[in-house]
Amino acid sequence: GDGLARLLNWSCVVLTAGLCVSFGARHATRGAGLLAGLLFYSTPLVGVMSWKCGVEPGWAFFQLAAIAALARRVSDPEGPATWTVLAGVLTGLAMGTKYQAWPAGLILAAGLAWTFPGTFREKIREAAIFLLIAALAAAPWVFKNAILYGNPLYPFFHERWAGDAAPRWLAFLQDAEARDPLGVLTTWAGFSAWAAHPWTVSTRGMDLGPTLLLALPALALARMRAAPLALAWAAAVGLWGTWSLTSSFSRYLLPHLPVLALVLAIFLEALPARLRPWTRALIFTAALANGIHAALLFRSLGSADVVLGKTPAAEYLKIARPSYHAPSYAAVEF
Repeated sequence: GDGLARLLNWSCVVLTAGLCVSFGARHATRGAGLLAGLLFYSTPLVGVMSWKCGVEPGWAFFQLAAIAALARRVSDPEGPATWTVLAGVLTGLAMGTKYQAWPAGLILAAGLAWTFPGTFREKIREAAIFLLIAALAAAPWVFKNAILYGNPLYPFFHERWAGDAAPRWLAFLQDAEARDPLGVLTTWAGFSAWAAHPWTVSTRGMDLGPTLLLALPALALARMRAAPLALAWAAAVGLWGTWSLTSSFSRYLLPHLPVLALVLAIFLEALPARLRPWTRALIFTAALANGIHAALLFRSLGSADVVLGKTPAAEYLKIARPSYHAPSYAAVEF
């Protein structure tokens, strides 16, 4: 029913925050896990997506769960490959949410091969098992597109696959703030826009909070030698890197925020003890600012009145709002 549907995205957000706590407690310190979970959960965009019908919360959960499963595998390389298989399934499920999640398969496979203790052959074998399972888990969506649209990558490159009218997928990419990787690497304008993106994306609307700004220095300075932590670091670098080179859309960064928050929190908790009160105060201040902004945003959208019963849900759904530009509820009701 409607109640279960409303709880689905929020549940994914809560589970992802719980995974942050669990990962930190198992592979670093409990404090690192708590700080990462707090920073992720308080992010204003996370709060907004908790009650909207977007796929990013599910993508975030499946992706972080896959990273956690791989971390268990590299910490116990002598055991069965069960964790690798589970990670492959979870990655495939993440890939099924959006095409933008597809780079995770290659990034996590590379991270697994890099951090898995063993010979070169064993590393490649483990990564190949992971990739095969991930591809099989994601395959139903590709087959569905091929059967229904005649294009396994629908709507992309539809003009090459089918003879009917092609969707305006290039225009869609521009609407989703796509970035040209070649332009970043070959033009000053492209490179300067990319170099400034941590500031511009974080301060535009303030919906991401300071996580990205704080995490990037940690990525550059962190020295994570234990295999599970090195895997998390590699995943954070790869996921942020592919996102930043192909997009500036903050919603597509949301699934990568948990691992960025984890790397940041683990890095801060590894600093000398005399600095920890200050670094923890920094995270608590960031989380408090996030929470205040999220509450104000929630209030400005009029959502609080629906939750409190002051406005009927049907009336709310008929009005265009910043988060709901083209309401179709009136037409559906008619």
